[in-house]
Amino acid sequence: MSMQILYKSCTKCNQVLSVALFYRKNKTLLRSACKKCTTSSTRDYYLKNTEKHRKLTKRYYRANKESIVEMNKAWAKTSNGAKSLKKAAIKYSAANRKKVNAAWRVGYEIERGRMRRGPCVVCGEPKTHGHHEDYDRPLDVIWLCPQHHKDVHSKVIDICNILQKIDI
Repeated sequence: MSMQILYKSCTKCNQVLSVALFYRKNKTLLRSACKKCTTSSTRDYYLKNTEKHRKLTKRYYRANKESIVEMNKAWAKTSNGAKSLKKAAIKYSAANRKKVNAAWRVGYEIERGRMRRGPCVVCGEPKTHGHHEDYDRPLDVIWLCPQHHKDVHSKVIDICNILQKIDI
C-alpha cells in the first residue's frame, strides 16, 4: 500500500505547498521548485540570455520550417485557430489603422488600373511590395521585392541610400 504525498517543500522559496503547485518531471516525479519559482527563474534566464534564445529559435525554425508551416496551417483551419487569427487581425488593424488604409488604398488603385506595380528599385525583381515612408501619403510608394522590403524594415538596408540612387 503506497502513501500519497499531498504537500511538498519548494527548494527555492522553502515554502511547504500542495503538490498541485509543482510541475511534474515525468509521470511519477515532481520538480523540486514550485510553479511560481520555476516560472520566475525561467523568465530571469530568458531575460539574461535573450540573444542566445533568439539564435536558437531561429536555427530551430530554419531546420524545421516545412513542418512548422504545415502545423501552423493545420492549426489555422481549426475553429480555435481561425478565431485566434481573426482576433489578431482585428487587433492589428485597430492598432495600425493608417498602415492598413495605405496598403488597402494602393491595392485598390492597382486593381482599378490607376496605379501600376513597378520593379524593385534595388534589384529589378518584378514581384514587388509597395513600401510607404509616410502613411499620410498612401500613394507615394517605393517598389521593393519581398527580400529588400524585409531588409529595409529590419534596418539591413538604409532607405535613404536607395532614394538617393534613384533620385526621389
